[in-house]
Amino acid sequence: MAENEQIGIGTKVYKPLDTEEKYQLYASCAVFANETRCAFEDKGDYYELTELPPPNIDDVKTNKLSELETKFLDWYESGATVTSSLGFVADSDSRAMQDVNGLVTAAESSAAFVDTESGGGLIFMDANNVGHQVSLDQLKALQLEIIQAGQAAYQEKWKLRDAIEKAKTKEELGKIVIAFHPVDFSTK
Repeated sequence: MAENEQIGIGTKVYKPLDTEEKYQLYASCAVFANETRCAFEDKGDYYELTELPPPNIDDVKTNKLSELETKFLDWYESGATVTSSLGFVADSDSRAMQDVNGLVTAAESSAAFVDTESGGGLIFMDANNVGHQVSLDQLKALQLEIIQAGQAAYQEKWKLRDAIEKAKTKEELGKIVIAFHPVDFSTK
């Protein structure tokens, strides 16, 4: 292969790879195939760069379902928030649920916990790391809102999964937008 020749679809490397030039061409074609997502096929007497066939509907569905799972886990495990009826945005991911459950349990079992109406209570850090003094009843309300937000996220996930599974064409699948959004309890 001459130095000024381009590597691309249709480039062939003949066997055996018995010269430095053939070996270098083979290596360059392998890199090209990886970078451009094409195939480098063994055709018997030679290797050839070829276009990958377009993905079929089942492949696209599998990829879309994988995208759904990845985005859901990202949201649920580290990105979920809820606009609370208490007037602030709180984290509502799995860690926040665990933390709020622990606070409620500790507050319920602690004789030292004093309700905010009489000047005590505890400080709850919102999603922006701003402290809010909350009573046990307010903490329980937040706990329920976080649970409801998690249930809403699962409902959305299942709705999206059903839409993906029912899609008949790649175009229908392409129109499905996978996104999870905070629940707003501030007006409820």
